[in-house]
Amino acid sequence: MPVRFLTVIIGLFATLSVHAQVSYTLSYLDSTSGKLQISIRPDKPMPTTIVFIMPRSVPGNYGVTKYDLFVKNIFAEGADGTTRPLVKDEDGAPRWILDDSGFVTKRITYEVDIKKMEEN
Repeated sequence: MPVRFLTVIIGLFATLSVHAQVSYTLSYLDSTSGKLQISIRPDKPMPTTIVFIMPRSVPGNYGVTKYDLFVKNIFAEGADGTTRPLVKDEDGAPRWILDDSGFVTKRITYEVDIKKMEEN
């Protein structure tokens, strides 16, 4: 199940990177935590409100739904290296928001707990 998820994610990254509008980095935090860190960098810094949306499921995958339950530590990083947390939507929707008009985002990072996903 996690291998299928990683295959979908890697395929998505490969497809999207062809357009060069964003670049992605996927890395394990360490070998024991079972956590993956994803970094998304747009081609130009974003000086606007950020709304990050995580799909609840992947078409054709009936084993895991609500991927957003395994997503944690979503941060926007500014050009100067400072970070701001994105806040989860109060209605329970799979979206997080950074509403700071003075903050210019150069990168968004988040973690996916693969180990926890395997246990469900």
